Amino acid sequence: MPGTERRYFGRLDPYCWLAVLPMLLVAALLAVMGAVALGAVCVVAAGVVLLFDSWVNRPEPPTARPWPVGPRPRPRPVRDGTGLTRVAPRARSNGSSRATRPPNGRRHDYR
Repeated sequence: MPGTERRYFGRLDPYCWLAVLPMLLVAALLAVMGAVALGAVCVVAAGVVLLFDSWVNRPEPPTARPWPVGPRPRPRPVRDGTGLTRVAPRARSNGSSRATRPPNGRRHDYR
């Protein structure tokens, strides 16, 4: 649809923090031990992981529906001779189709 654009970033996945928090902890430990440059690399890597996760989880643009959305049709009542009105039963599928059944109609041949 023209005019609808996809956002650049979405919500962060909570499980992303399982990767990011240890990276930030390692960065803090490296900074305390004196390797500030290596700690900064870990902070940048954690930021890249957060940005990638947010980019992957961005929402899809709304799509146009090919059919109108409205209420579902109500089932037609069936009038049996007793004066009671009931709803027609839905057709059930037992998992087999005519193409998979043998010609004699039986499922198994127990001879």
